[in-house]
Amino acid sequence: MIEAKYVMAVSQAIARLDIAVIEAPDSQDAITKIVEQAPHRAPSFVQRTFELRQYVGELLIAAAIMFYATWWLALLLLLAMLPRLIVDLRYGRTTWLIQAQTADLSRKYWWSRWALTNPGTIPLTKIHGSESHFRRAMQDCHDRMMTKIKRHERIHLLWQWSALIAPQLVSMVAMYHFVFDVWHGALLVGQMTFLFGAVTRYSLALKSLSSNMGKQYEDSLFICEMFDLIDREPTVPRPVYPVSIRTSHTPAIEIVDATFAYPNGHVVLRDVNVSIEPGTSLGLVGANGAGKTTLIKFLLGFYHPVAGNIFIDGVDSRQLNLTQDWWPRLGVLFQQFALSGHLTAKEVIAIGRANPNEPIDMQRVIAAAEKSGAHEVIAKWPRGYDTP
Repeated sequence: MIEAKYVMAVSQAIARLDIAVIEAPDSQDAITKIVEQAPHRAPSFVQRTFELRQYVGELLIAAAIMFYATWWLALLLLLAMLPRLIVDLRYGRTTWLIQAQTADLSRKYWWSRWALTNPGTIPLTKIHGSESHFRRAMQDCHDRMMTKIKRHERIHLLWQWSALIAPQLVSMVAMYHFVFDVWHGALLVGQMTFLFGAVTRYSLALKSLSSNMGKQYEDSLFICEMFDLIDREPTVPRPVYPVSIRTSHTPAIEIVDATFAYPNGHVVLRDVNVSIEPGTSLGLVGANGAGKTTLIKFLLGFYHPVAGNIFIDGVDSRQLNLTQDWWPRLGVLFQQFALSGHLTAKEVIAIGRANPNEPIDMQRVIAAAEKSGAHEVIAKWPRGYDTP
């Protein structure tokens, strides 16, 4: 239940963000970490919150006995456990940092795995003979991630062993003290057994609390990052009072002195001027990185130019209601095309309808298929438009 709610919250947060935020490198790293880690860490965080109450209760009982019997020994053992707590907290933070450092490798690993296992990409990898390339990419990403993780674990193990020295020394001091008191008649053997048992319980309670606080701190870093993503707001401003454009005809598009630069300062487009009249068929040709896709994203409203304007039927694109007045009129297919193979033919055709919550209008679906020449092909399938 908790895991499902967190997954839904993250999915809704990502869907609410605009492309400018999602494509930012820091957002990509955050999304990778959250998608991989937060769903199972969130329930653990909640469950451990209740378990910590139990550990604190056990510690208070053991501490009351210890401070009543030998307060200086209880205080000494508490101080001896502080290095262990620091090591556990440091381990949690370092684990979180490693996840951030390897987020890009993780994305590449899962993308390569997807290319090798997805039914839609397997034919392409076979035709191009690229299976070995993706396998090497997976192995390389895995090895580089494991190198960081193994180094992190070895260092943590050394620190953990070092942190155990002080508590063990205090336990030896306690044993010597109790045996000394028994030898001189200050304690009975039964009392010594009880007190040493109290020392053991007190020590175990401190260790359990320290270990779980370290894990809780580690999970909290992921949870905080998840809520930071959920709280992010779109960066492309939307108009308070949007202007509508006429829907009875194809609009004219005019790009005037448009310039765009990414947050890192890299200028992709500079002083671009394009005029597209209704009915015009226009092809954009250019080298990789020339800004062709960026120009399309301008027209879609994913980005706004840092200088210049884009006019749709004379209306500045910044003043349009994109989701209700502009996007429903567009047909877009990016080069990084991805669509679920579980959708039926009619769902694939109807997925871009103005109101996705309305039932699919089969008459419009068939009309669209006929215009594209797909109807004759779909009609031959045994299940027709219900074919996945």
